[in-house]
Amino acid sequence: MALAMGYSLYIGSGTAVRYASLVDAAMEIKLEAAIGHLWFEEVISGDRHEDVSGALAHIDKSAWYARVMLEGGENSEGTIVPLQDPALRGEIEEVLVKILEFRSIADDRWEASEQSGIGSEIDQRFDALFNDLLIQADIVETELQSFMAQEIFRFRTIQSLLIAICLALASLTGLIFRNYNRELKQGISALQKSEENMSTTLLSIGDAVITTDTEGCIVRMNPVAEQLTGWNHSEARGLPLENIFHIINSKTRMKVDNPVAKVLTEGIIVGLANHTALIARDGTEFQIADSGAPIRDTQGRITGVVLVFRDVTESYAKDQLLHQSEDKFRALYDNAPLSYQSLDEDGCFLDINPAWLNALGYKKEEVIGQNFADFLHPDWKPHFEKNFPEFKRRGYVNDVQFKIRHKDKHYLDISFEGCIGYLPDGSFRQTYCVFKDITSLKENEVERDRLVKAIEQANESIVITDAEGIILYTNPVFEQITGYSADEALGLSPRVLQSGEHNEEFYKNLWTVISGGDTWRGRFINQKKDGSHFTEDATISPVFDNAGIIVNYVAVKRDVTEQLALEEQYHQAQKVESIGRLAGGVAHDLNNLLTPILGYCEILMADFDADDARRESVDIILRSGIRARDLVRQLLAFSRKQTLEYKQVSLNQILENFQDLLQRTIREDIIIQVTLSPETGNIMADIGQIEQVIMNLTVNAADSMPQGGHLNIETMPVELDEEYASKHHGVKAGPYYMLAISDTGHGIDDEIMERIFEPFFSTKGEQGTGLGLATVYGIIKQHGGNIWVYSEKDKGTTFKIYLPASHEQPAEVKVKKAETASRVCSETILLAEDDEEVRELARAILCRTGYTVLEASSGADALSRQTDHDGPVHLLLTDVVMPEMNGKQLFELARGKNPDLKVLFMSGYTDDVVVHRGVLDEGTNFIQKPFTLDALAAKVQNVLDQKTRLGPQH
Repeated sequence: MALAMGYSLYIGSGTAVRYASLVDAAMEIKLEAAIGHLWFEEVISGDRHEDVSGALAHIDKSAWYARVMLEGGENSEGTIVPLQDPALRGEIEEVLVKILEFRSIADDRWEASEQSGIGSEIDQRFDALFNDLLIQADIVETELQSFMAQEIFRFRTIQSLLIAICLALASLTGLIFRNYNRELKQGISALQKSEENMSTTLLSIGDAVITTDTEGCIVRMNPVAEQLTGWNHSEARGLPLENIFHIINSKTRMKVDNPVAKVLTEGIIVGLANHTALIARDGTEFQIADSGAPIRDTQGRITGVVLVFRDVTESYAKDQLLHQSEDKFRALYDNAPLSYQSLDEDGCFLDINPAWLNALGYKKEEVIGQNFADFLHPDWKPHFEKNFPEFKRRGYVNDVQFKIRHKDKHYLDISFEGCIGYLPDGSFRQTYCVFKDITSLKENEVERDRLVKAIEQANESIVITDAEGIILYTNPVFEQITGYSADEALGLSPRVLQSGEHNEEFYKNLWTVISGGDTWRGRFINQKKDGSHFTEDATISPVFDNAGIIVNYVAVKRDVTEQLALEEQYHQAQKVESIGRLAGGVAHDLNNLLTPILGYCEILMADFDADDARRESVDIILRSGIRARDLVRQLLAFSRKQTLEYKQVSLNQILENFQDLLQRTIREDIIIQVTLSPETGNIMADIGQIEQVIMNLTVNAADSMPQGGHLNIETMPVELDEEYASKHHGVKAGPYYMLAISDTGHGIDDEIMERIFEPFFSTKGEQGTGLGLATVYGIIKQHGGNIWVYSEKDKGTTFKIYLPASHEQPAEVKVKKAETASRVCSETILLAEDDEEVRELARAILCRTGYTVLEASSGADALSRQTDHDGPVHLLLTDVVMPEMNGKQLFELARGKNPDLKVLFMSGYTDDVVVHRGVLDEGTNFIQKPFTLDALAAKVQNVLDQKTRLGPQH
């Protein structure tokens, strides 16, 4: 009896302790696995910035608890005795297998973390395996609790029987009873402790636990069950489970059958459906996952049911969101504007979305299973076949462009991006690719390239800025003009070009116009990168977006620096031409005035005796007239209207012959250096006129160096091209010889430079006539050349003369010296001159020589005198320009009456008027006013001595 009592106490206390530690271990399995799962998800999603090894350590700890339940072991709570029951050992071995499988899939998911995500296959396997693990661990925990409850119940039953037997035999077994009572107290204490441990374990379980009897009435509830149901243990004890545990289907909202009845009747473990919701006492709804298991005694009889469930509202919500996300993804896939396709390992279509079909016009059944290469342009098919293996190896492609065939046979340009999907073992699964139609974009790119080329090849400088005025683009002309490269200009403001020539108000007004949406047109004086200034005409316009907001500004600018210089040259030339025309007209009138003055002075000088006191006065008048004549000749030289004697001459030879005269003329404190080109430098020129040019320029150069200096004279052959000619007014492209005369004098101011070739403009005060450089200008222009002056203040001046090169022998203009009449003059001369004073002088000179003179004041008068004269008329001496009838017309009419009539033309106008304007033919006998007595007499005699011939008289 004592042995039975002791055995019962031992069994009771040992069972409580053993099963309590195993229940704890089962809960730790779930806890560690749950922590590992949560931690792993947070690391994958980026919510936890820690290493994944921490999550894996929790999973490994879960496996450790499963092993010690099989093999035994120690933890901080004490010794864990291994399971003995074969069924439970089988259950926990299955738990361990699932933990290890869960650990393996965690490793795979971490390695594939870049490709995996919510809804991916590996993610779904990971979560499914975790749920299976928890369910299996729940089953083990529930069965352990059931075994524990059965053992405690059996212990109490045995204990009660033993107490009854002991009381009946108390009188007989007092001593034994005292010993038994002592051991019983120890057993009860152990049992109470075991019961306390079991209660503590039950209370510590994180899941809700409800146990029932065989009638389905509640025996026990832990705090988690109380919290979820809203019922406390004392109120619920003895009530049917249906009164406390109200469950419905969260989707259909229909009542769900209570699992306890099925467990009691069939004796199997029953789990609830995934969409089961628990309605708490206060109406709160919890989404739960649970299972019910039978409680069996040692004979295997069902003594009740243990119901274990947990709140999965949060995870259920996540699952629902996941399903919604999957639905949205599918809707996005089906309705996406981008075309999607997936290919198998051979490049054949597995799937395509509606956008793909709409873009290319096919039906799905016409595409699935076909090879992608068969839909490409023939030129692109080999590229795909060559590069698809590389795509599979690399795993992704970006912005691959090719042409794909539309069902109606035309081709579209598409831009393609894709990646490879892999199976858990790393093998190829399928491609995931999208493409978009860029046909219009390609066409726009072609148009844009065309516009860019047009902008880049434009002659204007083009600048595009953003709305704040920061430079975004410049074309090559901008770089050429400003010196700033495109890279240097990008990011800068156009203010970098400001020269300081415009005030702030100028730029403020500009900005007000363009920022107000209008176009500004105007002229800038800007500064290049090297600091030099240039002028440009600009048009700056705002660019608007579709909303009417200014997003850019475009400036189109044209460099007009050279144009302005040409315009200035042109205006200067026009001014000089105008003055020249005026000078030519003045020269004609002066010649008519000087002709009688000089003529009568010569007559008087010839008539007066050598000792006549009047000769001195006449001589003074004569010298003044000669000075006036020379002044007129200078005016004619400036206006390019004097008669020149052109010859093919060497510019070098002229300088060599003239060098001695220069050395004697220029002061000794000026060093003259002459550098002649190795080439002879042949030009068509009047030698005397070129010598006059050299003398005028060298004398001016010497005057600019009062303290001495250097005078350099240089010749050089040059070729002036079309570009040079386009930038210099009046210049024709071709070969030239350059004559440069440079000094180291004080230079020329800009104001003086503008007027330097004007006649009567002089910087020498009363000492200068102002005709020196004007004469030089006229001579060079009359030779078909050009003259340019370059000067800087205090740095000297250079005159560069360009004379056309000559390679042919021209006909020389022969000018004979006047000879004094040496024969008897008895011929009759018809004199026609509208100026009375000139006519009287000519008549007097001719009569003194012995000629008979028929005097007429007009062409008509001359014809009348010819008709009235009885004898022959040998020579017509006529002014070229007369009212009503000019000299040429008079000669033609007069020669009609007298075919042998000779003619000598005279004029105060110039060779340019009488020859080049068609009044007379070139080579006609001509004498320029004013003429001297001897010159006229000699010229008349020379013409009369010529043989008579038709055509112009020579």
